[in-house]
Amino acid sequence: MSTRRQLLHLAAFLSLWVRSRCAWSNDTPDWAAEFIRQIGREIAEIAASGAPVNERRQRLQSLVDRAADVDGAARFCLGRFWRKASPVQQSEYVSLFHTILMKVVLAHINAETQVRKEVRVTTGRPEVRQDGIFVPTVVERSGNPPIQVTWVVSADALHPRLVDVVAEGTSLRLTLRSDYNAFLTRNNDNIDALLQALRQQACENCTTPTLPAAR
Repeated sequence: MSTRRQLLHLAAFLSLWVRSRCAWSNDTPDWAAEFIRQIGREIAEIAASGAPVNERRQRLQSLVDRAADVDGAARFCLGRFWRKASPVQQSEYVSLFHTILMKVVLAHINAETQVRKEVRVTTGRPEVRQDGIFVPTVVERSGNPPIQVTWVVSADALHPRLVDVVAEGTSLRLTLRSDYNAFLTRNNDNIDALLQALRQQACENCTTPTLPAAR
């Protein structure tokens, strides 16, 4: 797995540990930084729970559904091919997208639990942009160089959702969109070919997946 892919998977893993709230103050973008700071508390809670895999999966799924716009990210990543897909293909694709993301997250939880490395997240000043509120952070893990991670949060303070993660200057959803488009171009725009590749990655008895890439 490439260094870039490792960074993106780490960012995806960290991005999901956000506890949703419905009473943020939207006077300043600082609420978005507080929204992100809860990541550390969620990591500690889940990692220390010692719960069975199925239970952790259920807790994670509930957390993802209310904290991150995974459906929106899935549609974005498919790009222009979304409209070319039939409703049945769209439904299966979104389902597989969820499954693969959860598989990657659970693998990282297991790895982090076994290694037990200290993680420190330093949060910078949020910046309001057209795509949302960008919250810069530095993720430090003992024995590893620090990683620059920027979290993109929707501008709706009443119902905040995480919409993207930028690791070391690389957008997670833009990278996946590029990978999916390249894969489909190589396969004559055959969406069924992409679905078959994603089914293999989602397989419970298979190894942790890497997303289809033009590499």
